Amino acid sequence: MVGFTPDFEPRLDYGGLCVSIEELYRYLKLNHEKEGDQKQAGDFHYGEMEMHRRASPWRRWFPFSWYNLYLLLSGYGERPLRALGWLLGLIGAMAWGLSYLGLKIHTGMGTGVGPAVVYLLQQATLIRPDWAEPGTLGGQLICALSRLLIPAQ
Repeated sequence: MVGFTPDFEPRLDYGGLCVSIEELYRYLKLNHEKEGDQKQAGDFHYGEMEMHRRASPWRRWFPFSWYNLYLLLSGYGERPLRALGWLLGLIGAMAWGLSYLGLKIHTGMGTGVGPAVVYLLQQATLIRPDWAEPGTLGGQLICALSRLLIPAQ
């Protein structure tokens, strides 16, 4: 018969299929963790998190969802070089912006990106440097963001 679909055939939507695959990845990850194979367990963790992200249309299509940011910034915690690259890029961009917007140096230190990097790292580790201060409102904003974004990354 044309168009006949038996009742015993399961029909899964895309989200349901992703949830099923996520569960399989989870079991594979747990089995590899039991065996002590952390490399393979990490790969299956990546797959599990990717299927979890794809199971929800909101997570899949909204670019600023937490799962999309987690994937972009660190590869679900499984890609340390990606996280390091983002951290170095963030520090570099903030230091360049701070040196461009003006960082008032109180001592005889030179100006430029180098002192700005030192200043931002001191700010991010909650050390209050007394040898420099931001010269503009934009510089103050960069310093405030550095206290949040650098440790978060």
